[in-house]
Amino acid sequence: EAQLIEDDAVFEELRLLLNFQTDDRFLVTVLLIGSPELVAKVRRLKHLDQRIAIRYHLNTLDDAHTVNYIAHRLKMAGQPNQMFTDAAIKLIFDFTRGTPREINNVCDISLLVGYSRRVREIDEKIVAEVIKDMVGVS
Repeated sequence: EAQLIEDDAVFEELRLLLNFQTDDRFLVTVLLIGSPELVAKVRRLKHLDQRIAIRYHLNTLDDAHTVNYIAHRLKMAGQPNQMFTDAAIKLIFDFTRGTPREINNVCDISLLVGYSRRVREIDEKIVAEVIKDMVGVS
């Protein structure tokens, strides 16, 4: 959440830390992680901007990557089987537009609802209900 840093003095201190190096290596590595607003903030601070060696922007996922992402997260949680129906995943993708954090939120709540109902798979009805609750539609 580095985009929330408002005091430019903090960025200046980070820049000064990056000056510590020997003849053959850097002594400090700094990772700044944040939302897209961070880019504009860093670009404005030229001396810090010049010291950033690697930049990476995580884009939203397409529908195929969303399927794989959900399957991967389930597998990492110890669930080897896909618990979401194809229609549920399509609804998740349509609602989240492929944003990983939003996918996580919808899936987590859907799994909790599914657990409370003792169902073996999460269908589009559960996901639609979760989305409806998330957007506050009654």
